[in-house]
Amino acid sequence: MDSPQYQELGLVSQEQQPIDQETVRATWKFLAGLSSNLTLVGPCLFSNLLGLLNVVLNIICRKLLPIGRLETVGMVLASIFAVLYALCALWAYGRDIADEIRVDDADRTMIPLTEEEMQRQQLLRLLQENQGKKKSSAKDVFTNTRPLWHPPGARGIYGGAAIAQSLAAAMRTVPSEFAVHSMHCYFVLAGDSEIPILYHVERVRDGRSFITRTVQARQRGRPIFTTTLSFSRANSGGKKKLEHATSMPDVTLPDDSSADVKRRLYNAGGGPFESHKLGTVNRDSSKPEDKRIRRCMRARGNISEAGGHHAHLSALAYVTDSYFIGTVSRVHDIPRFASPAELKAVLNALKNPSDLDDDEISRAFKELKEEEAAELRRQLEGALSKAEDPKNKHKHKEVGMMVSLDHSIYFHNPWAFRADEWMVTEMESPWAGEGRGLVLQNIWSKDGTLIATCTQEGVVRLKQDEPPRSKI
Repeated sequence: MDSPQYQELGLVSQEQQPIDQETVRATWKFLAGLSSNLTLVGPCLFSNLLGLLNVVLNIICRKLLPIGRLETVGMVLASIFAVLYALCALWAYGRDIADEIRVDDADRTMIPLTEEEMQRQQLLRLLQENQGKKKSSAKDVFTNTRPLWHPPGARGIYGGAAIAQSLAAAMRTVPSEFAVHSMHCYFVLAGDSEIPILYHVERVRDGRSFITRTVQARQRGRPIFTTTLSFSRANSGGKKKLEHATSMPDVTLPDDSSADVKRRLYNAGGGPFESHKLGTVNRDSSKPEDKRIRRCMRARGNISEAGGHHAHLSALAYVTDSYFIGTVSRVHDIPRFASPAELKAVLNALKNPSDLDDDEISRAFKELKEEEAAELRRQLEGALSKAEDPKNKHKHKEVGMMVSLDHSIYFHNPWAFRADEWMVTEMESPWAGEGRGLVLQNIWSKDGTLIATCTQEGVVRLKQDEPPRSKI
């Protein structure tokens, strides 16, 4: 009898017979309210009634009738005060009853709020609560001012956006001589790009050399992302130091002076960063864990000087989530477009670029040289033929689900780079199994300085051959 269905039925039956319970409740409410109000005015009322009784008894016992002017005034005043105190008690009780009726009516006429209104009221409530606290804590809740990027086909917002904005919020609560050196993140729920995110910063510890902060990103009152950050004071290691760093691989960065149509095609619709492939080390190896995928990335345009170096750190945090967990599928040579339907869609777009909704991608397709378009078409047709061949059905692999679970960044030289200049990254995957995959990443600045090391684990599941199981 403890199931929700029976509990709901029990509540309905109680509402169908409310007469006796309401009568008892009203009686007890009357007695309680009257006693509480009499407790407040009772002493004054009792003293006045006692004075009035004293005057009456003196008149009767001493046979003072007809009474004089002084006795008349005393009796009238005592009677007036007794009536006033009684009226005050009844007025106070009536006011309490009216307030309860007003609250009950408000509860009955409450209109369900939309998600946007709930988010707005939540923000207003937090701001009102913070007004009564210290100024330092009142500044520790932040929100985004523009909608966040939602990658096509993704479940929610781009994870790097939550990473970058959480870092930006935490940096606003630490002194300028401190810089972030580590950041450990967990992706809890998919974020909605249409609803603002509230970033709650908690000041865990402020030390002489290190500062710790935690940031929780919330939507609709629920956490969607959480991170813990540690900041260190600049030059706090002393004059004598132990130093070493992995060297940047010997790669050739793109030449900005020449128009690269392929790179434009690859970066079309790719968010605020542009990327360029630099090749794969040990591409022909039979061991996926031996492969190293290299590429270079940078912010589009120039980052404003008004944001200071904090803007470059946030931009670096943003780009660390780009192409990262996808390394697991790439070292297994599973292409981005693996299913026959996706390959056919790309081939059709290559033949009819004007049919595409994205103008930038459409323009990039149109500007492909004839030999470049023919080579791309040949590769796509070969992949489509292999995917549709029944003999390769048992060998065909296609990613069914790929979601990041956690993400860690170690910032090595936070002042030694600019995010709007080319940064070289090398990614590898030392392990995959149990439907998950682990990836590692080193990032160098343009001059070869190792600026960050990242790790990430995520869910990586392949589409299965057997038919889906019944949910029952």
